[in-house]
Amino acid sequence: MTGSDQTAARCSRPGCTKTVSQKPTGRRRQYCSDECGRRYRKYHQSAPKLQDNDRYAVEIFESIQQRTRMTGGFVHAGDQPLEAIQAARAIISEWEHLVAALVQQGYDRKLKPAQMREALNMSQDSLTRLRKANARRLDDRAQVHRAASVTPPTRVVRIPAPRHPEPAPAPLPAAEGGSPDLSTLSTTTPAATLSKALSQLQRETGLTFTALGDAAGVSRSYISRVLTGERTPSWKVTRLIVEACGADPDELRPLWDAARGYRVAQPSSLHAALRGMHLAAGHVDTAELCARTGNALTGEEVTGLLHGTRTADWPTVSTLVAALRGQPDTIRPLWQAATAPAGGPGLSDRGGVTASSMPAGAMG
Repeated sequence: MTGSDQTAARCSRPGCTKTVSQKPTGRRRQYCSDECGRRYRKYHQSAPKLQDNDRYAVEIFESIQQRTRMTGGFVHAGDQPLEAIQAARAIISEWEHLVAALVQQGYDRKLKPAQMREALNMSQDSLTRLRKANARRLDDRAQVHRAASVTPPTRVVRIPAPRHPEPAPAPLPAAEGGSPDLSTLSTTTPAATLSKALSQLQRETGLTFTALGDAAGVSRSYISRVLTGERTPSWKVTRLIVEACGADPDELRPLWDAARGYRVAQPSSLHAALRGMHLAAGHVDTAELCARTGNALTGEEVTGLLHGTRTADWPTVSTLVAALRGQPDTIRPLWQAATAPAGGPGLSDRGGVTASSMPAGAMG
């Protein structure tokens, strides 16, 4: 066989400029050498991890952009210096995470460590620490994504539908001005209510995002997304966050169920949900809540519903939910379960009724 019987083709490894001599018969060669083939296969096998780090870097950068815009609002307003300082500190922390992700990108693209050390003006030990910290955050991120993909079992209580259409509740009387116009009160989605409640806990305890992330076993950036409402965490992560803040996870379970779209109704859930919404509203005082209802609710009624020492008819409960900026439709199944006799239908199935008599503390 002469040399003219062979053809030349470019090596299949990206970046290689050498050619491969192909014979007219036999298995076609793809790489110019065995070493070149090994290098290609090594890169190809690690490609998913490289892409994960690339996406992570983009997410951090976009988060920094969002936080920068928010901080700019604080700076221009000039009346919230503490919030501006906290926002600026969060940006600094996320910049550090971005630099670590970019260092990993440099290693992935075979950039020489000496070049990165010179660009960052740091030692090799510092560069290695950045890389290891980024690897831990990527692992945490992967664990969170795996946990979020698992749908937890639900505890569903089926509430019979009414046999006849239920009449709309009569408007509640209000002092000196007629019925309160609840339509003027803005509402938040269940997911937003959950994030606000978790954010309020974080502010009350003063724990940093990093400390919460360590306690919940997730990254600091993920905690940031949870508290800003960008992510709805799994129940395991939610429970660990609440416990780290020294609160009772059961108090926020109804909010989490609603945020995930689960129809979970238990007698103890109503007052826990109201307390969780009260937390999300920043523990607004009783007088303000009464004012939001046009004084249709008394201070005793508000306090009793929040503390679980009393229940009430649905118009009263829905008025309090609206005053807390919640969505009454998400709370109604909880009210039905709380006021339903054992083994019987909810009170709503019998039209407008007054609250059932129950001992103090019977519902949470």
